[in-house]
Amino acid sequence: VGTISLIFTPETDDPIYLEMAGTMGEMTLNGEPYDFYPVQSKPVLLSVAKNQKGQPQTLRITVKDDGFEFSKLNLFSLNTSLLNERLEQTKAQELKLETFSATHFAGTMDVFEDSTVLTTIPYSTGWKVWVDGQEVETYKILDSLLGFTISKGTHRIEYRYTTPFLLEGSLVSIASLLLLIFILYRRKKTDAS
Repeated sequence: VGTISLIFTPETDDPIYLEMAGTMGEMTLNGEPYDFYPVQSKPVLLSVAKNQKGQPQTLRITVKDDGFEFSKLNLFSLNTSLLNERLEQTKAQELKLETFSATHFAGTMDVFEDSTVLTTIPYSTGWKVWVDGQEVETYKILDSLLGFTISKGTHRIEYRYTTPFLLEGSLVSIASLLLLIFILYRRKKTDAS
């Protein structure tokens, strides 16, 4: 059994997070048990301090007899003032919705600098986006969400959804129906003679 101690003193009241990946035993924070889900190979963030400016913090990790493995062990501070400032900037650039339906919506957006627009719309090739009347290329962000690039300025943005392969599927269905009608007509004509 061994112990790893991390002693740090926060310089602000901002939250402090421990990023870690690996395997270990138990943890205490300032002498109190710190409950957490067992960590494996993927890094996780654990909140280890908030509103603790100038107060020394002691994080102890107890390693079991069967050993341990760390691939990451970092402390991070979240600058909440900067985060709130950026959130307000982002909020000021949100889409001002003018029309909305299940497959189409549009509005205007004031963009402060050339950027990437991240939506909460799941990415699908069926979604098309027009900025100021011109179709723009869309792409996946975070492996799942619809995004596109936009330039600084005030823009009219339009989103339209069409089920992928709807036209092709409809054409195949119509062709199949016509073929069936033709076969039934020929069969009826053959049976009549």
